[in-house]
Amino acid sequence: MNLGKIRAAYAEVGSDTDVAPFSHMLGYTINSNLFQGPTSVQPLGAIGTSVVPNPNLRPMRVKEYEFGLNVQLFDRINFDITYYNKLSIDQILQAAISNTSGFTSQLINVGESVNKGVEILLNVTPIQKDAFSWDVTFNGAYNTSEVLKLGLDGSDVSIGGTIRQVVGLPLGQIYNRGYLRDDQGRKIFNPNNGLPETTAEEIHLGSAIPKWVGGITNTLNYKGLSVSALVDFKLGHDLISSAEFDYVRHGKHKKTLVGRAEGYVIGVGVTPDGNSNTTQVDVQTYYEADARIREDFVYNAGFWKLRQVTIGYDFTHLNGLTEFLPVQGLTLSAVANNVYTIKRWTENMDPEQVHQINGTQDIALPMVRSYGLNLRVQF
Repeated sequence: MNLGKIRAAYAEVGSDTDVAPFSHMLGYTINSNLFQGPTSVQPLGAIGTSVVPNPNLRPMRVKEYEFGLNVQLFDRINFDITYYNKLSIDQILQAAISNTSGFTSQLINVGESVNKGVEILLNVTPIQKDAFSWDVTFNGAYNTSEVLKLGLDGSDVSIGGTIRQVVGLPLGQIYNRGYLRDDQGRKIFNPNNGLPETTAEEIHLGSAIPKWVGGITNTLNYKGLSVSALVDFKLGHDLISSAEFDYVRHGKHKKTLVGRAEGYVIGVGVTPDGNSNTTQVDVQTYYEADARIREDFVYNAGFWKLRQVTIGYDFTHLNGLTEFLPVQGLTLSAVANNVYTIKRWTENMDPEQVHQINGTQDIALPMVRSYGLNLRVQF
C-alpha cells in the first residue's frame, strides 16, 4: 500500500507553434491563374502586401508550475490528481498599422493569457478473481482561462469576429447579433413592419471552449475474453450554428411551421412603447429577417458519448495452442467507434460537427460510425 506521493514542478519554455514558418520574412507567392502570353504561358508572382514582416518576432513563451498527488491503496485503487497554472506570454498577434505603409497589419509579441486547471486519473479494480476481473478508469480535466493582454495599450481589449478573444474573459468567446430586449427581457419589434429589432452591436452569447473533458472506461476480462467500453464527454461550452440559420431562412426548420396555416406570423414581444406586438408579417419575410439574428442559434455543445466498444479474445488461453504455433500471444478483437450519443443538447446536428474554428458549426457530412477487426500477434 502506497499512501501517496507529492510532486511539484516548474517550467519555462518557448514555443513557435502559433505562427507559420518564416513569418518574420517578406513572402513571395505564385498566382493560381497563369498569364497567357503571345508565345508561352507564364506564372504570375506577387509580394504579399497585407502583413508586414517583423524581424524581431520571438517565439511565444510559457511559464508553468504544477502540483500533483498520487495515492495507491491495496493494489486496487490508483488515484492521481494534478493542479497546474500556465501563463502564456509573448503570444503572436496581428496588430493593425497605418495603410499608408502599404500593409494593413504586423505580427507582434504582445498577447498574454493564463490557464488554470485540475487533471484527475482514477483507476479502480472492484473485482479481481482467478478467472474474472473488472477495471474502471476515470480520466477527467477541468480548465479555466483568462485573456490578460491583447495589445500595446489598455484600449486593445478584443480581437476576432464570431469567435473572439476578449481581455478579462476566457479564451474563445462567441459574439453575434442578439435580439433587442426591454428591461423585462421581452423582444422588441418594429411597429411599422413587425420584425424583431436587433442589438446595435454584437453581444456575448457563450464560450466555445469546454471546461470539462474526460472519459470513463470499463473493462471486463474472463478466461481470455475481454469486453471494454469507453464513454467520453465534453461539457461547459457552446457553439453557434450556421446550418440552423440556413434551415430557418429557407423554411426547413420546424420552428418555421408556426404561422404557415394562417399565412402570417405575429412575433411574441412588445413595441418600443411597451405595448404588445400585433403586426402581422408574411411567413417568409418574417423568418428570413428573424434568422439574421443569430442569438437563437447558440446551443449548449456538451455531450456524453459511447465512444468505443471492443470485444476480444486471447487465444493463448486455449490449452496447447503455443505448443503448435510459434507465437507467445494471439488476440483477435472487434472494435466499434462512435457508437452512440448518450446525451446532447443540440438540435439537428452532432455537437462535434464544428467548423475549422472551434465553436462554429456549419453544414457538414454526418459523423461516421466505424467498425473494424484487430489481430495482434506476439512472437
